Amino acid sequence: MVVLMEERQQRQTPVSFRGVTVPCWNILRSLCYPIAVVMVGLTLFSPIVLSIPGSLPAATSQSPPLVRIGVHSFRSLSKTQGRWQPTIEYLNQALPAYRFELVPLFYPELHQAIQDASIDFVLTHPDDYIKFRVHSDIEAIATLITKIDGHPVSQFGGVIFTRTERGDINHLDDLRGKSLVAPREDALGVYIAQQWVLYQQGIDSKDAFGLQRFIGPPQDKTVYEVLRGNADIGFVRTGILESMAREGRVQLSQIKVINAQPTETFPQLLSTELYPEWPLAALAHVDQQLKQSLSLQLQWIEPEHPAAVAGNYFGFSPALDYSPIEAIMLRLNIHPSSKALAFAQLSHSLIKWGGILLILLLLIGVIFLLRSRRVNATLLQVNTQLKQHETMLDRLGEGVYCMDAQGKTLFMNPAAFEMLGYSHNEVAGQKIHALFHHSHVDGRLYPIEDCPVFQTMHDGDSRQVEDWFIRKNGTIFPVQLRASAIMEAGKASSVVVVFSDITERNTLHQQIQQQRSLLQSVIDATSDLIFFKDKDLVYLGANQAFGKFAAIPIEQLQGKTDFDLFETEVARFFRDMDKQMLKQNAARKNEEWVTYPDGKRVLLETLKTPIHDDEGYLLGIVAVSRDITERKQAEQQIEQLAFFDPLTQLPNRRLLTDRVERSLAEATRHMRYGALMMIDLDYFKQINDSEGHDAGDRVLCEVANGLLKSVRETDTVGRLGGDEFLIVLDNLGESFESAQDNICLIATNVIERLEVPHLINGKPYTTTSSIGIALFLDHHENSKSLFKQADIAMYQAKEAGRNRYQIFNRQKESGRSDNPA
Repeated sequence: MVVLMEERQQRQTPVSFRGVTVPCWNILRSLCYPIAVVMVGLTLFSPIVLSIPGSLPAATSQSPPLVRIGVHSFRSLSKTQGRWQPTIEYLNQALPAYRFELVPLFYPELHQAIQDASIDFVLTHPDDYIKFRVHSDIEAIATLITKIDGHPVSQFGGVIFTRTERGDINHLDDLRGKSLVAPREDALGVYIAQQWVLYQQGIDSKDAFGLQRFIGPPQDKTVYEVLRGNADIGFVRTGILESMAREGRVQLSQIKVINAQPTETFPQLLSTELYPEWPLAALAHVDQQLKQSLSLQLQWIEPEHPAAVAGNYFGFSPALDYSPIEAIMLRLNIHPSSKALAFAQLSHSLIKWGGILLILLLLIGVIFLLRSRRVNATLLQVNTQLKQHETMLDRLGEGVYCMDAQGKTLFMNPAAFEMLGYSHNEVAGQKIHALFHHSHVDGRLYPIEDCPVFQTMHDGDSRQVEDWFIRKNGTIFPVQLRASAIMEAGKASSVVVVFSDITERNTLHQQIQQQRSLLQSVIDATSDLIFFKDKDLVYLGANQAFGKFAAIPIEQLQGKTDFDLFETEVARFFRDMDKQMLKQNAARKNEEWVTYPDGKRVLLETLKTPIHDDEGYLLGIVAVSRDITERKQAEQQIEQLAFFDPLTQLPNRRLLTDRVERSLAEATRHMRYGALMMIDLDYFKQINDSEGHDAGDRVLCEVANGLLKSVRETDTVGRLGGDEFLIVLDNLGESFESAQDNICLIATNVIERLEVPHLINGKPYTTTSSIGIALFLDHHENSKSLFKQADIAMYQAKEAGRNRYQIFNRQKESGRSDNPA
């Protein structure tokens, strides 16, 4: 095949297809073949074309022949079945002379089915088509046209991706030394396309990566491996990431595409060149009539057809040219024919150079024998030294082994054998690193140059580190090791390693860390400020809420004092409160106003409690501060609603009753008169009826302000309800006459102030008032009787013509009893 291509290249002018030279013959063949198929179809099957979607002539009474179409499943078999079954049903309707059956298969089963000829057609990857064609006579009859965001796309490529947070991986050169995961190494979209991109940049993918793993289909597993941190880099086919994102199983913001190509020419994430989409190929035993009929029927599927909608494709086209893919596979030496040729060349070279190789092998054997003698001499010397301490080492609970400059075992004590699970014969002379130190905990290879034991061998410096060893049964356990070099002539000739199994210690440490993490999570979940200090008032820890208050990450809080976090005055206040609590050695609660870094001022209720050990020794303090600003405001609002009028904000009847009782007590104690002044607005109802209640409310508020300005600061002005107000006055005089004179002056002032006109909706309104006054001095009086007296006097003022005041007269009280106002 390679010879044939070379002969055609000599006879024809080559053209370049995405960096790969391809003969013009292939391009002409790809154009002529579809035209020929259509011409033959129009000539031989005009009844079919004229009746599209049509069918072949009706079958005979015998059951129609079964046609099995194998489809390569790159995700789950059930999803492949659901995607392509509607297309099979379409073909069964369009070509009733046959019975089509869908056979979804993964790659190994698909390959076997082609070899066994248990299927008739195959829809698969382009590179698989080329591989199958080498071993089986198959022919592409159509090419799938996919649909991306409603637009037809007949090409695809590969994606190279990593996690978004990997700032060390941004370009192709950054892939060197990283770990790779991919579904397969022999598939175009998931490895070969990416391999070709690296090849063009001078990077050999076989050697570029520190570790390569191929985990098989579906490709979703590759995406999850990278996102979980089990691999640095992943290779997948275009469209996989978008499909998983649409299903809500990944977020594209988690993913960084390496060597990203412009989206103007291709609407999906892409890192490679583009290649023709999947071909539908017929096996050799399929007759020409069936191939032509099937190809034509597929090309007649419209994008809106249920089969195309279910299959998420735009349609099918005549078979495209897949020779550029074959050329790339040849360049990369992954084409099946190139592998066979390479094997033949290798055999020829071995025969040609066999004699020389034999001589070289003999020389190497001699050198090896000399080297072995030297090593054995060194080994004997080291063993002699070790035997002097064998008894002591056998009794150690720690593992001990000695390694020579080549990394081979010179000595190992019983404790090391027991911990590692090896016997003496299994370890003697073996390379230590390859035996039980070859991998990291996560399965990644452990480069020998990173091993602390070999670093000690290289530079002679002693090291003490925590690392991992691998037992014979494959289990990994943590160790603490100390590596010390044995120096000879200024160089390390061997290394002695002392190690201990720290599984139990790590488990205990992990449990402590989990408990700390749980405790931290619990205290972080509360909005209260929680913090800890030692007995010297140095911070030991806190929750996130306190860190926000102190404007410092809690990880940086340990070792700080209040003077490191707050202004001097605030810090001094906190320190004094702490010292008082420590001096009293008892819990202490206090309230304090504090200001957050954003300027928000809140009232904190802080409870500080001393911490003691089991013997009663003071260790420090723990404090919990709760924001009670809203609670205090709520309490104030409740008090406001309970004791104050919501409209005028004046004391209501409940609070006024309390103030009257207090004034009675003051008058009795100091023998000075007080008074109760009840005020009712005249004709207030007319304002409400004519101008509305909003206007009436404004008048009531203005009246309240007027009353406050008419009395002394020591007097209490309140609203009883409606248009009734009450004033409680103290210290009016020691005699009834002086008290009466003073209350008359105040009442006159109130009447005059309330007569000032109010402008309502552009109209002036004048409010007058009727005032009833009850003087008191005798402690036998009570608030209830005083309210009644003031009410009687107020109605007497109304009956007398309004806009006046009336002082309650006890002699007239009996005369009023049968004539309520």
